[in-house]
Amino acid sequence: MKKFIKQNKAFVYFIIFYSILLIFSIDNDPKNFANHAYHLEKAKLMSDGNGYSSIGIDGIVPESSITKFFFAFMISGVLKLFGNSFFYPRLFVAILSILSLILMYFIFEKRLSKKKRLLLISLTALNFHYFTYSGFVETEIPYIFFTFICIYLFDLYLKKEKISIIFFIGIFTVFTYLTRFIGMSLFIAILLHLILNKTKKKLDFEIIKSNLKNTVFYGIISSIILIIWSIRNKILGIGGIASNYLSPWMIFTPDWNTEKTYEISIIPIILKIIINIVGYLYFLPNLIFNGILSLKLNNFAHTVLESNNKLNFIINQDLNFLIYLGFYFFISFILISIIFFGYFNQIKKKITIIETYLFFNVAILMLYSDRVPRFLVALIPLIIYYLIKGMDKLIKNKIISKKIVSIFYIFLIIFSILSVFKITYEYKTNTEYDPNMKDFFDMALWANENIDSNSIILTNGKIGLAFFTNLIELPIRTIENSSELFKYIDDNNVNYIIVDSLENMEWVHNWKYRTKKNIIPTINKHPENFKEVHKIENTILYEYDKNKK
Repeated sequence: MKKFIKQNKAFVYFIIFYSILLIFSIDNDPKNFANHAYHLEKAKLMSDGNGYSSIGIDGIVPESSITKFFFAFMISGVLKLFGNSFFYPRLFVAILSILSLILMYFIFEKRLSKKKRLLLISLTALNFHYFTYSGFVETEIPYIFFTFICIYLFDLYLKKEKISIIFFIGIFTVFTYLTRFIGMSLFIAILLHLILNKTKKKLDFEIIKSNLKNTVFYGIISSIILIIWSIRNKILGIGGIASNYLSPWMIFTPDWNTEKTYEISIIPIILKIIINIVGYLYFLPNLIFNGILSLKLNNFAHTVLESNNKLNFIINQDLNFLIYLGFYFFISFILISIIFFGYFNQIKKKITIIETYLFFNVAILMLYSDRVPRFLVALIPLIIYYLIKGMDKLIKNKIISKKIVSIFYIFLIIFSILSVFKITYEYKTNTEYDPNMKDFFDMALWANENIDSNSIILTNGKIGLAFFTNLIELPIRTIENSSELFKYIDDNNVNYIIVDSLENMEWVHNWKYRTKKNIIPTINKHPENFKEVHKIENTILYEYDKNKK
């Protein structure tokens, strides 16, 4: 240990610096919801002895899908030890983030020089998105952690060729796809490498036999949980093990709010791939440059999604903005070209588990019917890795000077540090805690103390009421008119509605407009059915009376 510290002082000092900064940024405020609430609720149910379940208007119901089970299981252990808290689950994820960086240092030992490894880890750790998700109760960081354990173990297996290592690779592969379903891409990559191991050097019966034995063993270890889960679902009489995650591959554009489905045909699949390519090209500069180029564009993108005539909306934009948009895509094209250059240059030398894993991961993303920046968060270390490899190749081929690349890296690190310090400051001063969001949570806490605990509340998005209150929430769906809304709330026995002001928030999600579009017009049109119970600024709690219709 002393020898390692002495030889890698810069890395050790950086990890200490990063750990202090990250842990200092974590707090106990319930400022994040949606998927955070999903994981915390399920973890709480597990820690209370209810198994992997969900809670809603039908009470506690066993969850059929196995995806994300392991993350909820880990967080349930944290809640069991420390009680209901937002701080400790966030701290747990932060620790996995730190451990992931340490794993990276060893994984890339023979792939990059010491200086380049430190650069890779610095750019990853200080990346706005990686740092932010390191303090979220989300699956991205745990997924990265388990993926890197598998890659590290696979590299170790190639050296020692012990079947016991394959056993542990199989176990940790299970952890990857039970944390994020896209972990199946790693499962496929490892299977392929086990089958083809040593076949380039020498192809004989003994090698094929050994490879098949190891592949079958790995396949059994890494998939036995799926068999057990299928039996569990059969006994409970519930659905498939991953149906809610498989369905988006079967349709062109999923509408998560109206449950519409679309017929399968080849043209929509091709269109889907093209749209995904454009979408991820759009996200790439934001991912690497920590938002420096894309704050205005981020709001533009979501406004396009809200527009009825998307093409007209884009065409009618200010000329200066369209030039800026073109420049943005030009930067994206340069970045993706350098990354591809680094990736294919590595393939020419040797295809390792990392190249194969990245290929299948991206292939799955291209076929998925939704595209959001967070899907790329789990790939940040590899995107930066191939960016560095691409830059190295450009320098070697004298396409670009070493001085320019060094300036680029210095600029990126400085801006990354400033971004991370900004996040830490805002978390600690609560300046990033949007007042509209705070009012939303404060209203939920007030309702918990002042209304019947058996009440069902209609809310904008999943905010995890069951985690920090005794109330049951029903998320608002996209509803076309008042009669549909009345049917929805009557069918689900809704007692109260929280009318929020989330559309005033600076950052945007599509669901934030649901209240403005679907709820407020109905309340204004039928005031006799809605009685104001409590108001916090622009956030109002209404009691619903269906008998006055």
